[in-house]
Amino acid sequence: MKSLFTLLLFFPIAIFSAEIDNISFETDRWTTDAGITWDGPNDIITVIGDNNEYRRALITVDIPQGTTDLYFSGEVYFDNIVSPGSIWLNPKFKIYPSGSNTPLKACNFDSPTEDTWYGTYCHVANLDPGITQVVLEIAIQNATGTFKVRYPKITDTEPVSTPYSFPFNVPANPTCVLNLEETEKEAFNNDLLSSNCHYSFINGVSWDTPEVINAISTSFPHTNYRFPGGTVGNFYDYTTDGYNPGVGTFEAPFRQNKYNSGFTFGYTGFKNQVINTNGTATLMLNVIHDDVNTATSRVQSRINDGLAIEWIELGNENYFPTQAYGNISNGFENPDVDTYIAHTSAVTSSIKGTDPNLKVAVNINHLTYEADGWSDKLSRETYYDATVLHNYISPRNAELNFNSGNVLLRSYASTKKNFTEYKQHFGNTPTIVTEWGLQQPPESFLSVIASADIFMALLDEGFSDGVIKQAGIHMLYHSDVNQHQTSIFMENGSIRYTPTGVFYSKLFEVFKGADVYTADAVSDMLETDLPSVTARAVDFGDSIKVFAVNKLPVASELQLSLDGSSNANDYRKEVFAIDVESGWPAAYTNTADAWQVSNGSGNPSLPAYSITVITMVKNGIVTSAREVNPTPILAYPNPADQILFLSNPARGKGFEVFDAQGKRLLQGTYSTNGIDLNNFAEGVYFLQINHQTIRFVK
Repeated sequence: MKSLFTLLLFFPIAIFSAEIDNISFETDRWTTDAGITWDGPNDIITVIGDNNEYRRALITVDIPQGTTDLYFSGEVYFDNIVSPGSIWLNPKFKIYPSGSNTPLKACNFDSPTEDTWYGTYCHVANLDPGITQVVLEIAIQNATGTFKVRYPKITDTEPVSTPYSFPFNVPANPTCVLNLEETEKEAFNNDLLSSNCHYSFINGVSWDTPEVINAISTSFPHTNYRFPGGTVGNFYDYTTDGYNPGVGTFEAPFRQNKYNSGFTFGYTGFKNQVINTNGTATLMLNVIHDDVNTATSRVQSRINDGLAIEWIELGNENYFPTQAYGNISNGFENPDVDTYIAHTSAVTSSIKGTDPNLKVAVNINHLTYEADGWSDKLSRETYYDATVLHNYISPRNAELNFNSGNVLLRSYASTKKNFTEYKQHFGNTPTIVTEWGLQQPPESFLSVIASADIFMALLDEGFSDGVIKQAGIHMLYHSDVNQHQTSIFMENGSIRYTPTGVFYSKLFEVFKGADVYTADAVSDMLETDLPSVTARAVDFGDSIKVFAVNKLPVASELQLSLDGSSNANDYRKEVFAIDVESGWPAAYTNTADAWQVSNGSGNPSLPAYSITVITMVKNGIVTSAREVNPTPILAYPNPADQILFLSNPARGKGFEVFDAQGKRLLQGTYSTNGIDLNNFAEGVYFLQINHQTIRFVK
C-alpha cells in the first residue's frame, strides 16, 4: 500500500463538535490500494472498483477513554456502481478494532443514489471500553464503478447528514393502472401472512398470554406459525422447552440470563394456538446441538402432539459466524457448508424415514453466491425440498435522511433483485421467507411504506408459478416498545398496535382467503424495476378491493378496468398516511383508528406517501357508496344469556366465534334466529363477521 502525502491545509465546510481526530484526506496517515486517487485541496478520494480486487483506504485512530459512540461520516458520491450481488461487496464504510479483522460495524451502500453528493455515516453504539484504537476503512470489494468520499470525520456525537428529500423525478400526472380480467385470478396463499415471534426479548409475555392470543386471532389470524424462530431457535432444547446450555448458547449474555432464570419458549401455548386455529407449523430445528436421533425424536414428538407440520427449517442463518457451532461448523464460530450439508442431509434422511411427506428447508445466504461458497454448494444438492431466504432491507440508520430514505424507497426493487438472483442460482426451487423486514430503519412512516412495498414484491413471487411458498414478517412481538420492529406490544396490561402492526393487520383483511387478480399494476417508473405505486386487486364478489402503496410525495390517480371496460364506480377509500418527517407515530389501541375513511365515485386518488385500500363495486352491480361502506354490525344483548342477536347487515353472512385464547368454538351463517350460546361457559368471546370483530360476554 502507498501513503497519501499532505499538499495543502484545507478546512472542511462542515465543522462537527466532539471531533475525535483529524482524519481528512490531507493527512499523511491514510494508506490506499492501487486504483484509489486523491484530491488534497478538495479533501476527496476516488475509488475505482475492479471485479477482481478489494480496494480500500485505511486510517488508524486513537479513541479517548470513556467514548461510548463512534460516528465515521463523510459525503459520498456514486457513479455506475455494479455489484456482483453480495451486499458486502458494495461500496462501504467499516470500523474495526485495531488488530482485528472482524469489524465493529460494516455499513454497505446497497443500491445507492448516484450522481449526487450526500452526507452519511457509520455508527458504532455502546463501544467496548477496552477498545482504545480503531481502523477506519473506505472500500469497494469486487465491484465496478466509481465511489468518491469527501470531508471524512470521526466524532463521538451524531453528525449532520443530508436531510431527506425525494431522490427521484416526480411524474407530472401520476397514475396507477390496473387492467383486470375476471377469469385471471387465483387463490391467495394464506401462508404468506405468517410472522416470526419467540418472546425472548420480553418478560411476562408468551404464547400463553390471553391478550396476545386474542390479538393474533382477531387482527393477525395466521394459518402458519413458526417455532421457535430466529437466532434463538439455534439454541433451543425441546426436552426442556428452554435454552440448550451447549456450545455457543452463552456467547450472547441475554441467552445465559434467560437460561439462568428458567425461561421457556411456551411450546404448549404455541401448539394449542396452531391446533385451535386449524393452522400449520413451520418447525425450526436446532442443528447445532441436536444429533440425528434427537432431531428425529423431536419431529416425531410434535407429530404425536397433533401438530400439522408444513415445513421443517434446518437451522437459522448458520452461515453467520455467531450462528455456527457444533454439528454444522468447522470449529468455534467457523461456518462450514460441507459440514452443514453432511449433518442436515443425515437429519433429512432420518426424518423422511418416519414420514416421506415431511418437507425440509435449508438456510441459504442470499447475500452472496460466490463460487464454492455456502449458497453455491447448496444449490447443487437435492436432498431438501426448499430453501430458507431471509429478505431484509438494511437502512441501518435511526434517522430519516437522504441516504436512509433512499434505501427505504428502493425496498421493492431491492427485494425483486434478491429473488431474481435467487432464481438465477436455484431455478424454481421453492423458498420460504421465514423472516422479512427492515434492519435498523428510521423511525418514520416511510419505513411502514417500505415494509408494505416489500410485501408487494414478495406477493409477486407468491403466486402459484412463483418460488415463495411461505413468508413471515419480523416480528409480531419483539419488545414492549413502540418501534418499527414489533407489530404489537403490551402497555398497562393492554395490547397496542404499532404503525407496522396496523399495516400488517390490514393485509389479513384484504388478502386472506380471497382470490387475487394476477394482473400487475402499471405506474410511473422511478427507475428500472421501481414503480412509483405498487398495487394488487382482490375479488370480493360484487366488489373489488385494491391494496395500493404510493411512494410519491404527491397523489396518484388509480384507474381500474374490468374485462376491458372502465370500472370507475362508487368506492370506499381507507387511507393510512402520516407525515414521513414527523418521527415515529404513536401506537394505536385498535387498528381501525389509524385509517381515514371516505366515500366517492370515479377514479380514486391515492394520497402522497400512503397505504390505501379501495373497495369499488363492479360494473353492472346496482349499489351505492353507502353499501360499499358497510354499516357496523351491532350485537345484543351484551352481555348475553342464551341467544346473541346481530343487527340487520349481518343476515346471510358467515361468522366465527373464538374464546379469549383464540380457539374457534363455532362457525356458521347468521340468520334472524340469532346465535345459540347455550353450550358456552360464562366468559369473554369474540365474534368475527364481515371483516368486523365484536367482543361479547356471556
